Amino acid sequence: MTDSVLREYTQRCAKAEKETEKLATCLQSLSEGGLDNTENIEPVDKELLDLLNENRKLKYRIGILKKSIERQRENAGTASLGNSKNSCNVLGHLENLFTCAIKSAYPSVTNVVAQLQVSKHADYQCNDAMALAKTLKKNPREVGDSILKSVPASPLISKLELSGPGFINITLSQDFMKQQVMHDFTSALSSIELEDY
Repeated sequence: MTDSVLREYTQRCAKAEKETEKLATCLQSLSEGGLDNTENIEPVDKELLDLLNENRKLKYRIGILKKSIERQRENAGTASLGNSKNSCNVLGHLENLFTCAIKSAYPSVTNVVAQLQVSKHADYQCNDAMALAKTLKKNPREVGDSILKSVPASPLISKLELSGPGFINITLSQDFMKQQVMHDFTSALSSIELEDY
C-alpha cells in the first residue's frame, strides 16, 4: 500500500469518526427531548431540523388542547342546563359531573372518566366507586359516599342516593325533563313546513 492511499484511508476514517460523533450527539439530544444546538447541522440535516420544529409545535398544540378539555370538564358542573334555546345531552352532562366529583374527592387519581348506566332503581347509576375502591384499597361504600358528597349541584338532578356496596343512584329532575321535552317538541313543530291549502 502506498503512502497516498494510506493517507486517503486515514482522512476518510477521520471524517467518518467526526460524522459518528456528530450523529451520537444528535441522538443524545433527541433522546433528551430535542436539539438545542442546531448550528452544526449540515444542509442535508435541515429536513430533520424542520421535522423537529414541527414536532415541537404539535406538542405545544396538544398541550393547549388538553388544558382546554380539562377546563371544559371542570366547568361541566357549572354549565347552565336550563337554556331554553338548546337541547341538553343528559348522559354526557351527568358523566362530566361525576368525573369532576371523582377528581374532587380523589385528586390523586388520574385519567378518570365516569361511566354511567341506566338503573333499575333510578334513572341512572354510577358504579365507579367499586372499581375505584379496588385501586385505592378502600371500602367501596366510603368511596361512593365521598363521590356523592363531591357531585356539583345541577338543575338536572333531583336526587342522589347511595345504595348497596357503593352504587350511586341518580334521579333526574322532572321539571328539567319537562323543559327539554317541550323544547324538543317546539323545535320539531317549528321545522315542519305547513302547506297552503
